[in-house]
Amino acid sequence: MIPITADCDNLLLNHWKQAEETYSASLYNGSNITGSMKLMGGSKAQLLFTAPHAVNHLREGVLKCADRWTGGLAEALTIALGSRALAPDGRVNGDPNWNVKACPFKQKLHSLLCPDTVVIDLHGMKNDYGIGINIGMGSSPDSCSKTLVERLVRSFEKLGQRPSINWPFGGFGRGTITSFVQSLGHSALQIEIAANLRQPCELPIKAILLMQGFINALHL
Repeated sequence: MIPITADCDNLLLNHWKQAEETYSASLYNGSNITGSMKLMGGSKAQLLFTAPHAVNHLREGVLKCADRWTGGLAEALTIALGSRALAPDGRVNGDPNWNVKACPFKQKLHSLLCPDTVVIDLHGMKNDYGIGINIGMGSSPDSCSKTLVERLVRSFEKLGQRPSINWPFGGFGRGTITSFVQSLGHSALQIEIAANLRQPCELPIKAILLMQGFINALHL
């Protein structure tokens, strides 16, 4: 973990912007290589960020646009916390956070899980809900997940954001990354972030506060 200073904030912000270029290429189809995924960080890290909607994807045959800036955010947080990050960076035939059947992303994620792994699954939501941060606890949260919820809420409240719990998204569905990881006996949470908090170019101060909220809460 690196200390939070003004210089570090700016370095992380720049890393976020640069990292996003991988995912935003080809109008958010990334590399255009079907099934391509990007893995960052050390193999011994306890914390693992996922951004399954970092690029465009298909849900039941319908094109869904990427949750923009989530892939780059996962990478920036990995730099800050010494964690790991996994995100698709090419064409995705399906939705890793929706499909119940096995898919390449979940298979790769499964292979990365260690006994103490904690998964933080990053997503983007519309501003229309009137909240900045939504924490979904999934279908079977363990004690570690519940403790992390408390830490995240305290951290974001200190920065002026009051997260909602399980609304509008709870991560309950069988196909979600959170429920999938929990079903394997590991800790996991789904974090939905409003669009106006993940705009490192247009709204850098809000973007820095978002990163600080995560970093303060998740130094495991």
